Amino acid sequence: MEERIRQRVPVQEKTLRFQSTWYSDHRSDKYKIKVLEAASLTCGKLFGISIHAGVFLGEKMLGTPRETRLMKAGERIEWGSAKDDTFEFDIELQHLPRDAKLCLAIVGLWVNPKGNMKKKKKYSHPLAWVNISVMDHKGFLRQGKETLLSWSYDEDEDEKEKQILLPLGTTTRNIDGHKAQLPRLAIDFLRYDKSTSAVHLQYPSDEKLIGGQYDGKSDEAVQRKWNDNAQTNTRRLNTIARKDPLYKLEDDDRKFLNEFKWYAKDQPTALPKCLAAVDWKTNDDAHLVVDMLRLWKPLSPEDALVLLDCGFADATTRSHAVRLMKTLTNEKLLMYLLQLVQVLKYELYLDCDLARFLLERAVENRRVGHFFFWYLRSEMHRPEAKIRYGLLLEAYCQGCSGHMQELKLQVTAMNELLKIADSIKPHNISKKDKIVKVKSLLQNVEIGRFQLPYDPRINVNHVECPRVMDSKKLPLWLTFKNEDPKASETGDTEVNIIFKAGDDLRQDMLTLQLIRIMDQLWMSEGIDLQMNAYECVSTGDEVGMLQVVMNAKTIASIQGGARDALKDDPLYKWLKSQNPSEVELKQAEDNFMKSCAGYCVATYILGIGDRHNDNIMVTRDGKLFHIDFGHFLGNWKSKFGIKRERVKFILTPDFVYALSGGKGAKSQEYIEFKELCKKAFLIVRKQADLFINLLNMMLSTGIPELRTHDDVAYLQNTLFLDQSEEEAGESFKAEIDQALKDSWSVRVNWMAHIAAH
Repeated sequence: MEERIRQRVPVQEKTLRFQSTWYSDHRSDKYKIKVLEAASLTCGKLFGISIHAGVFLGEKMLGTPRETRLMKAGERIEWGSAKDDTFEFDIELQHLPRDAKLCLAIVGLWVNPKGNMKKKKKYSHPLAWVNISVMDHKGFLRQGKETLLSWSYDEDEDEKEKQILLPLGTTTRNIDGHKAQLPRLAIDFLRYDKSTSAVHLQYPSDEKLIGGQYDGKSDEAVQRKWNDNAQTNTRRLNTIARKDPLYKLEDDDRKFLNEFKWYAKDQPTALPKCLAAVDWKTNDDAHLVVDMLRLWKPLSPEDALVLLDCGFADATTRSHAVRLMKTLTNEKLLMYLLQLVQVLKYELYLDCDLARFLLERAVENRRVGHFFFWYLRSEMHRPEAKIRYGLLLEAYCQGCSGHMQELKLQVTAMNELLKIADSIKPHNISKKDKIVKVKSLLQNVEIGRFQLPYDPRINVNHVECPRVMDSKKLPLWLTFKNEDPKASETGDTEVNIIFKAGDDLRQDMLTLQLIRIMDQLWMSEGIDLQMNAYECVSTGDEVGMLQVVMNAKTIASIQGGARDALKDDPLYKWLKSQNPSEVELKQAEDNFMKSCAGYCVATYILGIGDRHNDNIMVTRDGKLFHIDFGHFLGNWKSKFGIKRERVKFILTPDFVYALSGGKGAKSQEYIEFKELCKKAFLIVRKQADLFINLLNMMLSTGIPELRTHDDVAYLQNTLFLDQSEEEAGESFKAEIDQALKDSWSVRVNWMAHIAAH
């Protein structure tokens, strides 16, 4: 392999001071750094401080982690004088991947660990962390001294489970670190000098040097081994390829895939598994990955989303995924744009193919550009996103021509509404005075025409506030005049929104996006479940707006009193009162059955919690829908450590009474309802990988209930991925019966909720 590389490298390059890490005189040297000092430390009663380090490619550690000697705790600590302060990692420069990163952590110990080394982890207290790419954006190995501003650990994370090295953490510089007085770490990226002058080492930059080593054919020995048991091997290969994206490859799986991967090159969905099996122990892997991407049958854009997850860190693979994304229509791109903006955080460098692709499409299509702008801007308060997203915002605003003026109007309107919403937060203002103050402020501020951030097709003007809502964060119900010239013809002269300040809407935004995707899958199969996934957008730090669905009431308001929450007929009586004719009532019953089926499936799969009768609504024509998605993925609400929710989704006797026209659970309508639920469930289950990928891509958001792959694994259970399709369908039907059986607990909670409110 080394000779092949040498033959393809221009001879004159050897005489230059710039040499390749693959063939230079230093290629066999181990990668090493020296820790110099840590400063601006707040140690409290800590006994000592040490520095931990590891080299990673994505989540995979390359070699063994290292740790300095323990130093006495203080505001400033110097290392660098002892041999232990130089980290020599067990990976040679020639095998160092292009996209490797160095992860460092400042760790304190509470007590003297002498005699307690087995309990050392128990006494560890991680103080701060920082990551940096091993090579710069041009592929040059970092050499020389650098001072790095650290990041603080997540305060919400359990101290016992806190991970010391954070390979998924950002590699961007912490520009706010000085303000927060976070610790800084001085590192010497050692030079590799075997002559009087320093050698600048660079990863092979010519793409022609990488790849072209494999033609996709196995050698004779591998062919014989495959043919000796071809049927069994084919079955095993197909089984692994069909596993969902959360499946963790066993060592035997990795060995099998590495040996027989070329037999799967015509099977697109096997590519992510085969790439995940690559070990990256030698630079042969760089050739291997390039050739796999070159020779493999292309993935669909949806299946390629997995290659942009945190598990795939090398730029070659990520760039391949971006190329596949280019076939997406603008409509499809908008479906996944939220996730594509988030996974920019996994890119090692600011300038990358994914960023360029999104910028190009945003500039080409104003609707894509609109949401691209807001998805970026809504996270500008997050320090780790500020540099990357700020640069992309600047690039878009400079290239989007006339769109900039429209965006300025929206930003101005959002800022003014935020000021008004914040002005009524003090507790000493009575409820009556709050609405008076809002109305007064709206009269004195000039909010002109602007496009709604959640739907730029809607132009609004002249805002009024009918009421300040009762919930804790005091959302504003706002009514705008619809500027659409055809609004008077359609009767949509008003646009009603809820403006929230103090609530993180990102989880709602994600949940509604996934429900809309489910709805599109059902519609593509010819099933219209009358879903009502209203629009929602986050526009800043705990700021955003939601679409108001008009002509709808909550289940609680329909039930009226606490005792009525235990009755079967209030909902059906209300539907009859709103739909007096037989035809209208029949349509309302049909709408209710379909929408109830859709939301039973969606809320079950996504594990939506906190389902009380004030966050389930019904329109006058019978369409049921859910609102407020503050808990999902099975995070049920509890009080005093006891779960208040005993069911996985809401299906109560009054729902069954309404969808069956008053006939109940023994009716033919209920049987048809369960079959409809099963059909809708299986349609979503076929796209399990898509939903798992979309949730995995959101792990970088910091949403409390979506932090790790284990959180996403909730879908493995709800979709019964370990069962056949028929078994899964029957299992879900059993869940429907169980939900109805256990609905007594729901009704008791609903009665208590009405009584309390």
